[in-house]
Amino acid sequence: RLCQPCGEMGGSNAGPNHSETQQAIVPPIPSITIACPQHGGCLLRRVRKSDSPNLSRIFRICKVRQCQYFEWADGGFPSCRCRRKAILRVSKTKRSGGRWFLSCSRGDKRGSNHNNNPEKTAGCGFFEWAKPEVLAPLGS
Repeated sequence: RLCQPCGEMGGSNAGPNHSETQQAIVPPIPSITIACPQHGGCLLRRVRKSDSPNLSRIFRICKVRQCQYFEWADGGFPSCRCRRKAILRVSKTKRSGGRWFLSCSRGDKRGSNHNNNPEKTAGCGFFEWAKPEVLAPLGS
């Protein structure tokens, strides 16, 4: 059974991203309160296990620690050319800093990725600026 959004916006503030010439605030991961069928609101989280094939994917869990409610929150995200779900990231460059984008979870074609793990295989290089309709279900 899928839950419906209750319309509350939320999120946590990420720390500032400092550079020598400019200080920009990195926006939080967009979030929206979704109703767990049993307990109400949910939390938005990201997979952090470095050995997981789902590294950096976004999911929802119940606020009650013992509850088993789980749902992938990236259902509206496109798949990259590797046939994996694209992951949501935020640009940290001077020109486009703070903009959300979708990219291959494996990184670019040269094999560089967000974890700088040489054991990971090279990705397909997929890149797409996140459109409002992709971010909307996350509360942005």
